[in-house]
Amino acid sequence: MITWHALGAIAVAGTCICPVAALAQTTPPDTASAPPLGATRAASADAPPAATPVLVPGGASSWADAMALAIPPAEAPAWAPTWALPPLPPPATAPVAAPAAAPAAPPGEEPLVSYLPLITGEVEIGAGSVSGHNAYWGGRYTGLNTTGFDLLGQFNLGYRDAWDSGGTKYFQAFGNNLVFQTGDGFANNVTYSNSPTNRVTNSIANAGSLGLNFGEQGAWESALGFRSIPYTGNIIDSLYNVNGGQAALNPNLIPFGGATPTKAGPITGFTVPTLNSTGAEQPFLVGTRRDILDGNFKKIWGDWTFTGEINHQNKRGSLEESYVGTFAGTAFTLPIDYDMTRYDATAAYDTTVNQAQLQYTFSQFTDKTLFVALPYFVSNTVKPFQLQAAYSLPPNNSAHYATILLASNAVPETRLNLNARVGVEKQNDGFPPNTADPGGENLVGANLTGLNSNLQGTTAGSPDITATVYQVNASANSHPLPDFDSRVYYGIDGRNVSLNQFAVTTGGTGGEAADKTPGGATNVAFVVPQDWTKQHGGFELGYKAIPEDNTRLTLGYRFDNTNRSNAQVGHSWADNASAGVSSNLGPQVQGRLRFDYSTRNGTLNYLTPWQNLTGSPDSATFSGAYYQAPMHAEKVRAESSYTPMNNLSGDLFVEFKDETFTFPPANATNGVTPSNPAPISGSGQGLKQYYSLTLGPDVNWRATDKVDLHFFYTYERLYFDNTGNGNCSTPAQAALAAVCGPITANPGLFRNQETTGTNTVGVNGEWQVNDSLKLKANYTFQYGTITFNQFDGVFVPNPTQSFQNVVNYPDINTRMHDLRVTGTYKLTDGIDFVALVGWSYFHNNDWNNTANAVQGGPSPTIAYLTPGYYAPTWSVVTAFGGLK
Repeated sequence: MITWHALGAIAVAGTCICPVAALAQTTPPDTASAPPLGATRAASADAPPAATPVLVPGGASSWADAMALAIPPAEAPAWAPTWALPPLPPPATAPVAAPAAAPAAPPGEEPLVSYLPLITGEVEIGAGSVSGHNAYWGGRYTGLNTTGFDLLGQFNLGYRDAWDSGGTKYFQAFGNNLVFQTGDGFANNVTYSNSPTNRVTNSIANAGSLGLNFGEQGAWESALGFRSIPYTGNIIDSLYNVNGGQAALNPNLIPFGGATPTKAGPITGFTVPTLNSTGAEQPFLVGTRRDILDGNFKKIWGDWTFTGEINHQNKRGSLEESYVGTFAGTAFTLPIDYDMTRYDATAAYDTTVNQAQLQYTFSQFTDKTLFVALPYFVSNTVKPFQLQAAYSLPPNNSAHYATILLASNAVPETRLNLNARVGVEKQNDGFPPNTADPGGENLVGANLTGLNSNLQGTTAGSPDITATVYQVNASANSHPLPDFDSRVYYGIDGRNVSLNQFAVTTGGTGGEAADKTPGGATNVAFVVPQDWTKQHGGFELGYKAIPEDNTRLTLGYRFDNTNRSNAQVGHSWADNASAGVSSNLGPQVQGRLRFDYSTRNGTLNYLTPWQNLTGSPDSATFSGAYYQAPMHAEKVRAESSYTPMNNLSGDLFVEFKDETFTFPPANATNGVTPSNPAPISGSGQGLKQYYSLTLGPDVNWRATDKVDLHFFYTYERLYFDNTGNGNCSTPAQAALAAVCGPITANPGLFRNQETTGTNTVGVNGEWQVNDSLKLKANYTFQYGTITFNQFDGVFVPNPTQSFQNVVNYPDINTRMHDLRVTGTYKLTDGIDFVALVGWSYFHNNDWNNTANAVQGGPSPTIAYLTPGYYAPTWSVVTAFGGLK
């Protein structure tokens, strides 16, 4: 670690030539009186070399005092400098060339170089490389997403007034994970030079941060910070190269198929071979980078603290998306470029008995792209000759919140808390051009005017949505009796949404007859507002039944009461009860056991939410939202800790959770009509059961004074049972007995069961080889399997029919290795050499074969387009070395 004391001496030599020149001819002072600054005196036998500047610790006025104060106080913060900085004395008034003429000084010692500030901390500079297969997958979240040579730096420097100086000023500057990548290889044959990739994910300081903290403790404090969050996505195949809000077709494709607003073009379609022959499907890497800037200032005035904070975020890049165009599933890179800014102003009052805080918050979301114009690559054969589609992005919005937090210890043995917030959330962004917008924004783009010539379905240029929200939470924590503690709480959360209209007329899909049925059912989108009032409350009780064994009993209860509008379950009530016990089972064993039981009740309606707005009785999908549906659940968790020796300890836990969801019968009250009959299965489809089992040991062993080992293993098993309405779910389908079989034996039930098992093994170790060398190693291995059991309701009387040759899905196996080895070697008292080698590997057999981007039907006709995902497998080696 570089403490920077040596660099402080270099700074002295570089910035204060006169004092150094004087010290080069003098010796450190003793307790006797000193001649004037610049005068010479006889050398002392016990003095250090004359040309060495003297750095005096602790604000000492002499060399002897400095030795006595050389050991810093134990209570000083670990990162804070411990070297005193006396005030800078006035400079000498006599010229250096004539030291004898310098005016006399009062008796005292010669000032030392200790008055110059010294920065302490550490700096690390290194370099390394990333190599292997598909680095963009291995570095998806770390930013190390390309193969090649990289530079790395980080630092943590600070200064604080000496502990005995009476001052409290400080500053700290830090930078973490400052990476600069020079390589351009994302995957096999995919680099910057041969693929239109997204470079924003390969900038400096990927997943890094910079910051500066400074202030005067007890009076004021401030901080500035920057950090980045990268995400490297998939490589997809697309026909479009998107730049901002405008997409361009790749080479060899004619925009609009050669059409004009008044005349059809020559290209009216493609087949699988003809589209493949164009080579227009090109690989694109998607990914994003979020840059965050924040700052705050805090002023302390007696019992009050006033704080102002600002946080600004910019996220840019692209994500994979698709639209229903000429062919279903047409993929493109959706541009991401938006800003989020938040301002907070807070006043806090703090005493030993009462505390209060009042806060105002304003936040703003600004999307820099309203929509993406996607030109079609074929022409319509009939009017209107629509040329392109507009894919809308999230609208701009803002929010205001006022929050008050109150707390008090006024009641003995009790802590009271009250938190309350009210807010207004606003969305008044204009409609994108493929909606009926009388404000005229539909005029943007080539031939987008033809989408909404009748301007039906809107009453304004925007939905003008406003949501008012409020939250209140109150709690009391108390110790009313010896060995007894309690907590009671209550909360309410409300939301009310208003907007100027529910239904909005849109253009048709696929460029086919977009204006033929303006206002028709297939051209209407619904903005579905949802109001709610959610209440919760409960208690938690604890009692230390046997203090000498630390035996503690706990009991808890919570209710949740929810009322929603425009939801499948308008009102629900949920209860959760829990009980637990923990105790020392002996001098070396501790155990904990907890059981939870939950229920949720409510009436589920299969009618789609927008039917509450239109009043239409004949639109119901017989499926249910499991997170709203009635259910019951049980969960039990057992934990144990065992310490047989001072250098050996272990933990073991087991947790099992089971949830069962209930969907009501389909009938006339919740969606059944003559034109929309009930499924033969009699109920809606959805997740019916879910359970999880998790267990594992964790062992720590100090093998010797210089070797520490840590081992852990975790097994997780998940089970999902999804049921629904299969291919024989309607009466008309059921009449085909040759396919569906007897209804009594097969009620048209669709069933998909998934069972996953994941094993995770990890070993960590540290070895202090000698006084100079320390090694660390971390290895984690994961092996997982997914097993499918699926039945789609089709009975198989004659297996010779091709669609009835049913085979089981193969199990999907996944393997992942992650190895990190780090070595630190002490070169000098202030400098270490650090080396790191890592290996990451992932393979999933479900991706042994990947689908082509262009998919055909039985003939060369194109059925649909896919993103053509590349297999998410990788094997990446990372090696870095540097000085610290």
